[in-house]
Amino acid sequence: MTTLKNLATHIPFSQIRHQHTNHQVPLLILYTIKAFGFCISMYRHILGINYLLSILIPLIRNKSS
Repeated sequence: MTTLKNLATHIPFSQIRHQHTNHQVPLLILYTIKAFGFCISMYRHILGINYLLSILIPLIRNKSS
């Protein structure tokens, strides 16, 4: 971010916008992939917890009754 601020003092605004978008597109793609991966891992984590609960809850109920 500091480099962009430094560029802002030297380069006209139109050039900055052009450069900024060029850098932002790969970043956006990267963040989307990261977010997607994070969602998948969270989904798996939740599924794992649900699976564990589906095993544990009947066991707990059987012990309590």
